[in-house]
Amino acid sequence: MGRIIGDLVTSLRALIRPVFGSLRANASLAVLSVVLAFVLWIFVSDTEGGTTLEVQVNALTSRGGVKVLDAAPSELDVTLVPLFSNSVPVLVEFRGSPPSGFKAGEPQAEPATATVSGTQELVSLVARAVAMVDLNGATEDIVGAFTLGAEDERGGLVKGVTLEPSAVEVSVPIEQEEFSRVFSVNPDVRGAPADGYNLNGVRVDPPTIIVVGPQDLLDVLFFVRTATVDITGATDDVLKTVSLDLPAGATVSGSGRVTVRVTIKSAGGLVTFGVTPAVVGLAPGLRVVGSLPLVEVTVSGPLPLLRTLTAASLSVEVDLSGLGEGRHTVDVEVEAPTDTKATADPEEVEVTLRPR
Repeated sequence: MGRIIGDLVTSLRALIRPVFGSLRANASLAVLSVVLAFVLWIFVSDTEGGTTLEVQVNALTSRGGVKVLDAAPSELDVTLVPLFSNSVPVLVEFRGSPPSGFKAGEPQAEPATATVSGTQELVSLVARAVAMVDLNGATEDIVGAFTLGAEDERGGLVKGVTLEPSAVEVSVPIEQEEFSRVFSVNPDVRGAPADGYNLNGVRVDPPTIIVVGPQDLLDVLFFVRTATVDITGATDDVLKTVSLDLPAGATVSGSGRVTVRVTIKSAGGLVTFGVTPAVVGLAPGLRVVGSLPLVEVTVSGPLPLLRTLTAASLSVEVDLSGLGEGRHTVDVEVEAPTDTKATADPEEVEVTLRPR
């Protein structure tokens, strides 16, 4: 009953305040006295839709020489309605979405419920209290106080009610789903030029690409191979634009296509391959920054044998065993088939190692 009386007094004050302001503007000292028998509230509580009471306004002043002639209006109609309350769940809803590669986790709100108060008709419409969180551009966890709004079952805003508390503490974890890393492009050249011609070199444009995907996928990827470039029977340079052979779950930043130029020269007892050295001996927790340069491997030997060779016939490696973080100059190690000799140009390459 004490709370009901307090709410009644608050409602009366709100209704009479315009009259008080009008009198105050005309007389600096004005006191309003509104007398109402609170026992009528019991009657009002049992009446659906509320009860309208006619209340007389008395304007008084204690300042000498000042007389209040009139108060307008002299009477007020005050409608009293019962105050109802109900507990509703607090929900967190999102506006927008994080940037590509990020996702929002399960939100948490504290407290998990709120009390809605107002007339029975309005309170019965409220199904939940909603805190709206903007996710646009979010790459870090969101933590803060968010204002609540009362909503009905269809998500419409219900006005004319109050929520306690009016704001809640919300936390939304933002997780990174996709990562990116630079990898070298390894051209898949197959076939052999016409008799009397050799493959002299291979160039790829661009030589590196940015691969986007889950962290565990990038950790086991060392290079990206192109679609097959067939040079069978070629007597001149071969220039082709081809797609990339990407593992499932990975994408590339850009068009996803590269241009492969295969240089063909007439035979003379030598054959040259453009090969990207394979990395061996890399310590756990380290990665190669950027990509290794293409190495031209020149193989000499019997022409019939040379005609059977491909880049896959060669072993071209850089051994990073025992090397730590930083920049290093490493020898290019080349192994050629029996009865042939091979040299690499350049003989050394620079490798920069950083933590993963």
